[in-house]
Amino acid sequence: MFVPPKVDGSIEPEEKEYLKTIITNANLTSAEIQEIKNLLSSQRIEVDYSLIAKYPDDALGLLIDLIALAKRDGDFHITEKMYIKQVGKLMGFSEVDVAELMLAY
Repeated sequence: MFVPPKVDGSIEPEEKEYLKTIITNANLTSAEIQEIKNLLSSQRIEVDYSLIAKYPDDALGLLIDLIALAKRDGDFHITEKMYIKQVGKLMGFSEVDVAELMLAY
């Protein structure tokens, strides 16, 4: 799967700022932050969303963060919507639940 903010082809300044906020609030070590930066600079990374699905609160939080990130630049691109729907499905959310979340956030 693609790195989420690049799903629409670019990372806008608003999206970068939101990612920075998420990373700062995650209380990560310097090494973990550097690893994330390295991943974000790559074209493609693999994510096993089934691991997150085991923790419903974290899965919901991730989905909300993905939606907020996708909308951050003011253009909720169709490829971002499709990506979020796919991630939601992989984490066990129904299509209706994902659609409601996309409208709510």
